[in-house]
Amino acid sequence: MAKGEFNPGQGDVEITIGGERFILRYTMRALQVLQHKIGRERFGALLEGSEEIFTDFDVLEAMLMAGLRYHHGETPSVGSSDIMDALNLKGMSEISAKMGEAIAASFPAAPEGGPAGPLTPTAASPGSTSTS
Repeated sequence: MAKGEFNPGQGDVEITIGGERFILRYTMRALQVLQHKIGRERFGALLEGSEEIFTDFDVLEAMLMAGLRYHHGETPSVGSSDIMDALNLKGMSEISAKMGEAIAASFPAAPEGGPAGPLTPTAASPGSTSTS
């Protein structure tokens, strides 16, 4: 059962696994957990849009679990099965795309003519201040 309602304004993206509906949301806690599980280097590659990162099954599992934790807790399941056992490679392609969509939706859009986001190479470094 999902915690709260589906809210695309908060970055929620729906996915279906094993015929059940789930909601992905990448909160700051989810991103922190993901970075911790996959390491800073792979996390950076993910945020930079590396296609290669989606071939690493450990990264895919960590991404999925991190995205599900807000609405579904730390150990979501499909019926009585572990959620990873309910997936196959064919389904992972679609879910990978949805995870990418949900991660992108978790970051605010850049203001028109302004800098990109806080995690893009053109943005100011953390801790810096803007005088605009």
